[in-house]
Amino acid sequence: MAIKAIEVLHSKTDIENRDAVFQVSIIANSYIFSQLKKEDNMCEAFFELFKEEIAAKVAAAEEVIRNETEARVRKESERKIKELESEIARLKKLA
Repeated sequence: MAIKAIEVLHSKTDIENRDAVFQVSIIANSYIFSQLKKEDNMCEAFFELFKEEIAAKVAAAEEVIRNETEARVRKESERKIKELESEIARLKKLA
């Protein structure tokens, strides 16, 4: 019955309201949810229910981490190259 009611929620406002209700429900029932999290079968059911969404968020986070890491490595490499170029120029002057 509740699933049928949720199926009609398509507008942005409806979705935001649904999400807000879900958040309030989780906060209000945090003790119950913490107990459910301890049950292996409940965790498996939860992850199975949301596996696509979880996988998408994990992939997005991995992409952000990959991009940030590449940017840091690139910046550090450029800094090291400049240091080496400066050292080569200094040594050429000595020769």
